[in-house]
Amino acid sequence: MLAGRTPFQALLDGIASTAGANYSVRQHHETKELSHLFILSPSAKQICQAYSRGKIWLIDATYKTNRNGLPLLHVVGLTATNSTFTLCCCFMRNETVADYRWSMSKLSEVFQNFGIEHQYQTLTFITDRDLALMTALSEVFPNAGTLLCSWHISKNILAKYRTSFPSHESLNEFTLAWNVLVNSTTKVKYTVNVEEMRIAIPLCVMSYLESTWLIHKDKFVTAWISNILHFGHTTNSRVESAHAALKNGSEYRLVISGLLSVNMAIKLACDRQLAIVRQQNFKDCAVSSLRFGPIFAKVMGNISVGGLRAAYGEYEQRINTTDCHGITRGTMGHPCSHEFRIRGNQSLEIAYFDTHWWLDSPVYIHATDETSSFANVLKRIQDNYESEISAYRRQRIHQYLLALPAELDIRDPVHMQGRGRPSGSTARLPSEFEHVIAQTEALEQPRRRNCRICDGLGHNARTCRVSLEIL
Repeated sequence: MLAGRTPFQALLDGIASTAGANYSVRQHHETKELSHLFILSPSAKQICQAYSRGKIWLIDATYKTNRNGLPLLHVVGLTATNSTFTLCCCFMRNETVADYRWSMSKLSEVFQNFGIEHQYQTLTFITDRDLALMTALSEVFPNAGTLLCSWHISKNILAKYRTSFPSHESLNEFTLAWNVLVNSTTKVKYTVNVEEMRIAIPLCVMSYLESTWLIHKDKFVTAWISNILHFGHTTNSRVESAHAALKNGSEYRLVISGLLSVNMAIKLACDRQLAIVRQQNFKDCAVSSLRFGPIFAKVMGNISVGGLRAAYGEYEQRINTTDCHGITRGTMGHPCSHEFRIRGNQSLEIAYFDTHWWLDSPVYIHATDETSSFANVLKRIQDNYESEISAYRRQRIHQYLLALPAELDIRDPVHMQGRGRPSGSTARLPSEFEHVIAQTEALEQPRRRNCRICDGLGHNARTCRVSLEIL
């Protein structure tokens, strides 16, 4: 497997020999040890060019993936059919702003190479409250929208202050009030909801909310994110599932043995995801008749079923007489109930949906400009062909350089003490909120007393068989 190469050389050779894959490395300037390894998914370019507009991305770090203890930053995208795909992974030595800044700069280069120009196109990132990652995102992608995972917010609050509520009823009332606060449609309603919550909950809980979460209200409260396209995704649960897909199966046992086998694990996972994305896209394109009605006829097969269902839900609410705040159009990218009420029974056009929902990117050729359009198509084909040739040449040159041991002076990464269970276990440690729930449930369960005669359960001294036999 090594064929006279170092493990790291074999790893890079394996990535370089995989069609569509690419990588970037960074090493410590003094020790020459590997500090960062950025790996681009082999199927990422195919998916981004054919099935995804690259508008929404989920980012999260996972642990216990390699014996060196390096955290793995995982970037996941979504297609029009709501299929999940891995764009890239990055092993990092630490989780500082500088580490994340380097990773995000490489991600920006990938976007530019794929034609996802984030300077002109709105991007949305969903992550947890990792301040270092949030800082790096704001520096590298200043025009992008950043959302905090609403699920993680709720669970963190639960972990910190579940015991501050004396009963389940008071906890449920707080949960309801918190959801109302998060879903405030205007800043005025938000202010009112905050004041009502301030009166209803303990002071320590309110202080925690204001100092930890509400200072980031522009990243999860509806009134502030009403113009950020997230297409219904406000949690990063998809990236958690992608973690599991990468870890599960035989390939994960290879990953934990060292970085050399990470290419095999990522390649296997990405091969599966490309097949799933293609299958789901073909299924949505074949849709010809559903219960949506005649006004959706023109967009059948051009808009994903997920987009059609979301729009149809608004169509059914067209008799709604509430004020329109533009939230549906601003966050989902399809007509809202108020638009349907105004339009009546007019047929929908594909242009009424954000390009995220498009199953294909149609090229419209007008009869008066047919020759010019055809020439443009040929020009695009030629440009793509030449760029592929250039990429191929770069890859071959890089492979040649990797074959020269004297030119590659990068040592294996130093072992880092990462998060997770001790060595020998591949399972993660329970989250803080899971510990709190387990402890609370243990306290709430009625204590079962043992029989004082035989020390058994389920009976007492009067009904104990041992005591009856003695008598």
